Amino acid sequence: MRGAGARNILLVQGLYWARQTNGLFPLLHDRLSNRLALAVHPYPVKDIFVKEAQWQAMFGVDAAKYPMIATEWNAVDGCVGDDLPTIARAEVRYLQRLHIGLIGWAIDSEHGRLIKDHDHFEPIGYEDFHGCVPTPKGQRASIPDWGGGELLARFPGN
Repeated sequence: MRGAGARNILLVQGLYWARQTNGLFPLLHDRLSNRLALAVHPYPVKDIFVKEAQWQAMFGVDAAKYPMIATEWNAVDGCVGDDLPTIARAEVRYLQRLHIGLIGWAIDSEHGRLIKDHDHFEPIGYEDFHGCVPTPKGQRASIPDWGGGELLARFPGN
């Protein structure tokens, strides 16, 4: 990228579907100083990526030392359990404490929603969340009527 003349800040996506960045930054080399930042995708993942200790182990150590931004986040894409709203709120607060910026994905995805409809673009919340509904293997999950849009809209004031 630098050889092509790029002088802007480059975002380096973490490993393991962009969830893991700890230990990555010292391995990176750039001829321009202060032009690299880490990018993380902290989507909740059932049993393996839903607790602060897990987030800390995957990206939190580096977030305390190096510039980082969450370039994708949505707490709908696959339900992690009946406590999903609590997990989503805890994760957003964790990102806030570490001063990690947050970009939502995706406003109109069939996997999850951040808004109620495309007429008013009102952020969607968890008021209609009534627990996870299992999707039979081989079938597509229905688009939920709840999501993390309100958390994203209030970021960083949650």
